[in-house]
Amino acid sequence: MKKSVPWINLVTIVASLSILIAQAIGFRLQCRHALEQAVDEQKRLVGQCCGDFFRQQMQIPSDKGFVVYLFTAETHELLDTYTSVPGSYVENGIVRLNPRLTLQTDTFYLPASVSYNDWNILATRYVASERGLASPQALEAFLRKRLDEPALTVTASAGRQLLADIETVSAGSFFRPTYRLQFGINPLNRESVFIGGSLKTGTLLKEIYWMLAASAVWAILLMLCLIYQARTIHGERKLNRLRNDFLHAMIHELKRPVQSLKILMSVLKDKEMSRDETLRREAVADAQAELDNLSAYFSKLRDMTYGDFKEIPLNRTVFSLNALLRPLAEKAERQGVSIRIDSEPQDILVKADRMHISNIFSNLLENAVKYARGEAVITITLRQTGNRTDIEVSDNGRGIPADELKHIFEKFYRSPAVRRENIPGLGLGLSYVKSLVEAHRGHIRVESEPNRGTTFYISIPQ
Repeated sequence: MKKSVPWINLVTIVASLSILIAQAIGFRLQCRHALEQAVDEQKRLVGQCCGDFFRQQMQIPSDKGFVVYLFTAETHELLDTYTSVPGSYVENGIVRLNPRLTLQTDTFYLPASVSYNDWNILATRYVASERGLASPQALEAFLRKRLDEPALTVTASAGRQLLADIETVSAGSFFRPTYRLQFGINPLNRESVFIGGSLKTGTLLKEIYWMLAASAVWAILLMLCLIYQARTIHGERKLNRLRNDFLHAMIHELKRPVQSLKILMSVLKDKEMSRDETLRREAVADAQAELDNLSAYFSKLRDMTYGDFKEIPLNRTVFSLNALLRPLAEKAERQGVSIRIDSEPQDILVKADRMHISNIFSNLLENAVKYARGEAVITITLRQTGNRTDIEVSDNGRGIPADELKHIFEKFYRSPAVRRENIPGLGLGLSYVKSLVEAHRGHIRVESEPNRGTTFYISIPQ
């Protein structure tokens, strides 16, 4: 089951990405649909305005009359007769004209695809164009004013086609909404114009406002899920690596006390060696020291596990920090470590858990000795200011790289360089120290430079 977890996370990520991509495609299609709807609406408005333009032009008086005969292109059958001569009329297929007007008669042949409803429209546009009233420039000026769109353009088309209705040529993009229409300004003479302009972005946003908002919220939720899943996978891999490192370190640390006990048993079993009091005492002392280390490791594990569920219990008493440090300093000095204690003249009295404060110093001193290069020199500074006690522990060791400082208080974390050098340890010491300091409602921070040493700053309220 444990092995399937990464696969489940991977499948979840792939599914989330698929949904996100599908949503992006859907959003794009919705934007395109909104743009097409806006262009269709603009086409309708432009078509209405073009019709108004021609009706307005036909109201202008003229001394010239027109008669337009429309035949079918296939059978040459008369379809309709259109007249624009004031005072004239058609009677039984015969045009009765006003004799005072100049008359122009034209004949056109229409394909069967042209609708009956378009016959009158085609003839009207032809007459307006022949009278010089329907030029692209005049139509452009009319549309700009009517649609309140100063940037609108009307340009003549080089193509020759009979275009009865207005058609969409192209539309821009959602973020740069434009339109380009083709309109038959004089369809009977196969003349048309291109009408181009811009759409207001606010119109498009209004069309898809709610979908845009829902898509944004959904996309944010999916992104958060992806981030969470990625962090979960990263956390699982990191946890597995730390677990393996911890097991290897624990096995390594347990070997030493067991080995010392085996040596002690060998000394006690050997009659001649057991008679050597000095040798026997050294073996017993070494075994005792290793057992103390083993006990300390188990204490760390116990307290760290306890801290995962609740606060570490404290047995607060008032005691002297100076008195607490003396035996710890003497023990370190016996190991060849130089320790300097910088304190106020009078003893520093604190109210805290004596055993835990001792463990804090023991761990910091142990680390200073373990990671020293050459002779270890440690300075412990004690100060009491108002209602808090400040402690500094400085060493002249190898230091900590800047990119590792943020990890040193994490459980089971050990520097890659330390692991490469096979320096013993479980990666619990500093995490344990931080837990004990925080159990006292205190704070701990660190400053360090590679090859120049490390300083830990601890502040414990009283």
